[in-house]
Amino acid sequence: MLLAPRSEDGRSVTDHNEKAALLLDDFRKRMGVSSSPIMLYQLNQLVQARDNLDSLSRPFSTLDIDEVVKHMPALMALMVSS
Repeated sequence: MLLAPRSEDGRSVTDHNEKAALLLDDFRKRMGVSSSPIMLYQLNQLVQARDNLDSLSRPFSTLDIDEVVKHMPALMALMVSS
């Protein structure tokens, strides 16, 4: 049986948002917090801007899925289609 997490004041927490807040608070305590971190690399050299990325956020079409399945090994294609 899973027990509900307890807050610092001993309350049993069952609400999803309260649980999330407890986990985030604990994570921050464990990881620590940095203020004004120093970057030792040039981010603009590592990440370059790209245009025309709208297609990455569109839903997959049936044609997209069929193309991927068509190029799968036979055993994998059977598992996907069943």
